[in-house]
Amino acid sequence: MKFQHRRRGGAAISWLWILVLVLTSCVYEKDDCLSEAGHSDTPALVIRVNTVSPYSTTPTASNVVEKIKSLRVIIATDNLIQVNELATFETAMDVSSFTYKIEKEYLQGEKRYYFIANEESIGTPQFPSGTKIPAGVSTASITEMLDSEIFQGVTNYGSPTQEDTRNRETLETLLTNLYFAPTYDIITSDPSAQDLWAPKGDIYLPYSVCYAESEITEKTAYEDVEGNIIGLDAQMYLVPVATKFEFHFTSSRTSTVELSDLKVTQFDNLNYLLAKVETGDRMKTLPEQTTPIYWPDWLAVTARKSWENIGSADQNNSFNNTYGWISQYGIPGGSAKTPVVFPPNATPSVATIPAATQNADKEIVPAKLDLGPFYLPESKNTATANGASTQWYGINFKLKDTKTKSEFTFESDDSGSPIAIENLGALFRNTHVVINVTMGEGEPMVEGVYAELMTWIRKAAQGFVGDYRK
Repeated sequence: MKFQHRRRGGAAISWLWILVLVLTSCVYEKDDCLSEAGHSDTPALVIRVNTVSPYSTTPTASNVVEKIKSLRVIIATDNLIQVNELATFETAMDVSSFTYKIEKEYLQGEKRYYFIANEESIGTPQFPSGTKIPAGVSTASITEMLDSEIFQGVTNYGSPTQEDTRNRETLETLLTNLYFAPTYDIITSDPSAQDLWAPKGDIYLPYSVCYAESEITEKTAYEDVEGNIIGLDAQMYLVPVATKFEFHFTSSRTSTVELSDLKVTQFDNLNYLLAKVETGDRMKTLPEQTTPIYWPDWLAVTARKSWENIGSADQNNSFNNTYGWISQYGIPGGSAKTPVVFPPNATPSVATIPAATQNADKEIVPAKLDLGPFYLPESKNTATANGASTQWYGINFKLKDTKTKSEFTFESDDSGSPIAIENLGALFRNTHVVINVTMGEGEPMVEGVYAELMTWIRKAAQGFVGDYRK
């Protein structure tokens, strides 16, 4: 049989190859599977899975929880579940790219690809009222659910039964509607320690994504001489099921300052496993292009461009305003708008901002306290604040000068005229918010509070971005 190669979509992004996962007996080294697929009677399915944000080559302790400990891949056609595989790794990895090379028959028709990373960190699965759970399927955990016998891949591709189709429909219904209460606050909270928020235990952020084959932007199809697709090399992107917050306090005061009651408001307490992106934002167009692309691909492109052009706070916010937001998405029904206190479970929640120092020229050298990152649920609060028509989320904290005993309270809540976090158009998953607080020598001690949006992974060599403006 003769094969020909046809390129579809844009050029694949070049990434550092970290790992090749072999799900069956087919073994190829890196890109060899592509060349072999064109000279074999057995077509290959090659799936490249990346995180949407470029990963730092020198990860710091602050992003330990962002490592990947496990990765599940599910491939479903209209009639059956072809693949349901869970790969677990002995050591969580600082990676941005996985490659699956599956030597199974390429099935015709529209397929859907599901990827779930770190499923062991996902809380007890919940479903909308009325969802039917088949007999023998446990929902005590997502792993038990997905490992149920009826959801395992079948081998009789030629004659799928009605039961095969029913199992596929059931699995996709459960995955699409599954939500959970995130437990991202499983971190240390000893108020006597300066580093209050180090990750604890084997708790890693979950990631997920689902692609229909027609939604894949970056793919190479292999066809026989009749034009039938017999192999596919596809690039897809994992998205963290979380948002990320950091707080940076800068003080020009000559005495230490106590920080307490730090919290953000209007956060949802439930998250869908798979993003419920609505029609208006499922396909997004980049400013420099005319053809829309699927929303995870759009996130990947904007993350890479932001990473390459990261600069001042004004430049970062201008970039976000130019490229826009994913703001049309759903939140589970029954999700409550709640404040999130930092550090979680600490009583009282107190940290110390160091005193400023002087350099050899007697100039004040501001002191800094950097807190975070903290991982919070994806949220959607469309109530207006100060005339703003976009989403808003508030911030509260208290400060006390240990020498002068002067105090400052910054509050943002539902009463009166709430103060919205500026520059924040939406809190869709993969959003990284940096809150900057600047303190001067006089009274009131706080001169400015502002927010900026950054790439999910901060460049370690650059440090925290921001001019800490007033």
